Amino acid sequence: MQFIVFRKYYCFFQFWNLYIFKTALVGIFHLIFNKDIIAMAQTGRARRIIWMDCEMTGLDVSSKTIVEIACVITEADLTIVDEGLNLIISQPKDILENMDDWCKATFASNGLLQGIQSSKITMEQAENEVVNVLQLILAYIRQHTDFGMCPLGGNSVGCDRNFLRKYMPTLEKHLHYRIIDVSSIKELVKRWYPNIYARRPRKKNTHRALCDIYESIQELNWYKKNIFIPHT
Repeated sequence: MQFIVFRKYYCFFQFWNLYIFKTALVGIFHLIFNKDIIAMAQTGRARRIIWMDCEMTGLDVSSKTIVEIACVITEADLTIVDEGLNLIISQPKDILENMDDWCKATFASNGLLQGIQSSKITMEQAENEVVNVLQLILAYIRQHTDFGMCPLGGNSVGCDRNFLRKYMPTLEKHLHYRIIDVSSIKELVKRWYPNIYARRPRKKNTHRALCDIYESIQELNWYKKNIFIPHT
């Protein structure tokens, strides 16, 4: 009887030791062959924010399209990593004629309409791997961030993401599923701290992609300094 009990405990300890050994081995294997994960944690690339802004011919993603797109990368503290990339996409006459009235008036006054008409970058080229909107922006983003790690930032950026998902799905998949919507923070500050909100810096509202991104970053930086409580 004692021999049977001993044998049962012996088998249990053998199994437990084997389990621990296998777990440790898997952990070591994971660390060795996932150096990129360690590198990301050390460099802080995963904490960066991908700021993007699109100018479209309207807000209905089913019938409208992108005419300008810009991208800027910042660190988590909103320090700008690179000056950014701005591209105007050429569109045929019928697309421009089908723009919303607001877009027609705004883009005519801010110079974007003229830029669209003179641009050599077509939406079809967005799937061409040589010189196109998609690859230019992807190359820029991949240079500074890692796949699926960094959130998209901007004002009312959910709308921009819908257009990216339709017209530039490869680019959209590079982004983390979460977004940092400065407009949401703005609406909360307006309701919770109206006196502070009244002192916010005013935007130029040029409705040009790169300018809008820089204003979004500046706006969030202002909220960070005036609303959020610093921790050491």
